[in-house]
Amino acid sequence: MTLRSAALLIPLLLGWVPVWAGNAWSRVSYPLAGPPQVIGSYAAGCITGAVALPLVGDGYQVMRPSRNRYYGHPLLVQLVERLGRQTAARGGRLLIGDLGQPRGGPMPNGHRSHQSGLDVDIWFLQQPRDRLFSRTEVERDGVDGARR
Repeated sequence: MTLRSAALLIPLLLGWVPVWAGNAWSRVSYPLAGPPQVIGSYAAGCITGAVALPLVGDGYQVMRPSRNRYYGHPLLVQLVERLGRQTAARGGRLLIGDLGQPRGGPMPNGHRSHQSGLDVDIWFLQQPRDRLFSRTEVERDGVDGARR
């Protein structure tokens, strides 16, 4: 290999490093301990002290748990739980889409926001209170909430 061809090949290979590395934020499986603190903004941020929204609660159900995007600021999680209770009292069940990843940060797909633990997607389709959404967790991952 000549020096000239090596000089052309090295930048090309370095361009693939981010693709090979993937998104480190999406590989984190647990929140950073400590008091809740939002760092940055909705579309360029992260969070410490996030908590997990239970996958099924009174009046709500998380739709895509395999994506690991059901973490948020404790006040956001409390809000979703309270809204679920109010919906259950009226005979419904909310379908909850994405909150954020355990430590926030950019997601590999689907959102430019949801990075700071302060966003939640709530689907307008409501289920009767006495039954869960009829699909398995794997099947729910394939449901497009925007098209329902």
